[in-house]
Amino acid sequence: MLTSLEYYKRKHDANAGEAKESLPLDEAIIKSVNSLLLSKHRYKSMTPANVAEAVTKAIFNYNFANGIAFDSIISYAKKWIQRNLFTPEQILKQMDLHGGTLNYEGITILNKIEPSYYNGDKQRYRDRLLCTPACLKRVAKHLESAGSTLCPFHSYMTPFGEAIEFDYAKAMRLIIDAFGLSDVGRERAIYVTAISAILEPE
Repeated sequence: MLTSLEYYKRKHDANAGEAKESLPLDEAIIKSVNSLLLSKHRYKSMTPANVAEAVTKAIFNYNFANGIAFDSIISYAKKWIQRNLFTPEQILKQMDLHGGTLNYEGITILNKIEPSYYNGDKQRYRDRLLCTPACLKRVAKHLESAGSTLCPFHSYMTPFGEAIEFDYAKAMRLIIDAFGLSDVGRERAIYVTAISAILEPE
């Protein structure tokens, strides 16, 4: 009898503590999963890679949270990828490096893939993985403005076509800083050899 009373007393105290704590749902889920991983030796003996894979599979399972969170989970994952991997700056960089291979039209075509996932709902364009060409153009404008401050230049026409002339003092400072030669330059002279080339039209 005393044993039963002690059991229900501990259970009551635990429930009262949980009610008093009243964590937000996201923090409560994290706490529950962390407690679950420590509750059984089977889980504690799993490798970190296997634990990570199992937790990830559970989160991306459509039945997680009775299915109401699936679209939100996918949306949140896409936002993370866009902020950390497929950033507008990185896409613009690759567009510059690869010329016409990657352009605004190609980005537009890739953006048409996502709405087709939603069973014919062509109007669902929110939370896309890749930013739009309009977004890229806005970022490109800001980058060009920042670049003109760091390393001003102006373009002009020559008999051989368009040419670009930089502010040589700021351009050299930018190159020296980019190669980490600022401290070296305080100890000894830095010699820079300029090589110019003129491409004649075919």
